Amino acid sequence: MQRIKRISLIVLIILSSCKFKENTVTSSTAGTGDITIKVVSPNGGESIADGSNYPIQWTGTGTLLVRIFYSTDNGASWTLIKDSLSNVGIFNWQPVPNTISNLCKVRVTSVDGRSSDDSDADFAIVRNVVKSLTVTSPVGGETWEAGTAKQITWYSSGIDSVKIEYTTDNGQNWNFIAVDKKNLGIYYWQVIPNTPTTLAKVRISDAKTSDNVAPALSPNTFQILPVNTIRIIAPKAGVSWYAGSSDNILWQATNISNVKIEFTTNSGGSWSTITASTPNTGVYSWSPIPNVSSLQCKLRISNTVNGVPSVVSDSNFTITSVGSKLISVTSPNGGEKWIAGSTQSITWSATGIANVKIEYTVDNGISWNTITASTPSTGFYTWTQVPNLPSTNCKIRISDAQTGSPSDDSDNFFTISPAPVIKVVAPDGGEVWISGTQQTIQYTSQNVANVKIEFT
Repeated sequence: MQRIKRISLIVLIILSSCKFKENTVTSSTAGTGDITIKVVSPNGGESIADGSNYPIQWTGTGTLLVRIFYSTDNGASWTLIKDSLSNVGIFNWQPVPNTISNLCKVRVTSVDGRSSDDSDADFAIVRNVVKSLTVTSPVGGETWEAGTAKQITWYSSGIDSVKIEYTTDNGQNWNFIAVDKKNLGIYYWQVIPNTPTTLAKVRISDAKTSDNVAPALSPNTFQILPVNTIRIIAPKAGVSWYAGSSDNILWQATNISNVKIEFTTNSGGSWSTITASTPNTGVYSWSPIPNVSSLQCKLRISNTVNGVPSVVSDSNFTITSVGSKLISVTSPNGGEKWIAGSTQSITWSATGIANVKIEYTVDNGISWNTITASTPSTGFYTWTQVPNLPSTNCKIRISDAQTGSPSDDSDNFFTISPAPVIKVVAPDGGEVWISGTQQTIQYTSQNVANVKIEFT
């Protein structure tokens, strides 16, 4: 019997020791090494008004920076209040959120996560008896693009639900964004309307009009930009472009400064960059087209700034290997000045091609005009009359007359200058001039620097 009592006593001592250790580990102050954090306030039992300022306090050693979170469901989920805050022991929580709950806690943790502490017990966020509203975004000066989503934010107290409106004429007329929305202090305006203006504002008011709370407006106007759009024009569906040659990618885009151009050879399974950023001129010379062979090629063109909008070719085009078929424009190849109405020589080098098609552009490839639909590929063609279309953005394109590929453009722009014009005004016939007298010869001219005058 004495032996049994002695064993029971030993077991009780062991169990007591285990319980003591368990209580130590699960105490409200958790630490690792020399890092310790302890929440001081709110620590349970407090009632804090929504929209108010509340000083969160803690003690902490062994860490320079802390993070602060709050929960309104007894710790089931946590929302960040402040990240990478100096460990000074106090932070002014402003404003206290509008989520009314009596299951609230605050958590303070070191930035490395090695130590943290929660409020020992729940506190309450209660409805503020003082009702107020303040818009915090947009406050004026912002530039928001139509068709995108933006955050509308505000501070408030004592309000359950809000009505959100916007104006495009500085408050003369108002349009609904959302009505009777729960007052969370934030609203995602999913699709900003395509109503371009520089006089936009947001207005937030208490959804319960009977409470007589003054609505809050953006302090200053912000801008709504038109919807950004992109449309791919070329390559068209089903065309074949040849590896090693060059061709012009064409598109139309509005309200975009620069675009990114990509291509895929597997119908969008993966993408490769053609250019990370090029000015939105509507044309880009893809040269050389990469040495790939695929029937499932597409282009993707997007806004360089944020990737929105982004458009993909509606249908596939083809890139194939040209083998020994090659074309290279040699003249005009950039820098030449050709006068309208003059005769000029177009030259090129080509292999494996019987006949070529020759075209010209005066708008950097946005549109092309045929010089000849088919001529033998001799490497030389006489352009008998350069058109009277003055431009500094001219290029020549030569392609296989049968298939359209391969093709090549002038490497750089050449210039078509206006045709020179001279017209005699006086004498113009029928006049009688007496020898030895002085007479005035009159004429008009265009695109002529100096003239020579003769008589017969």
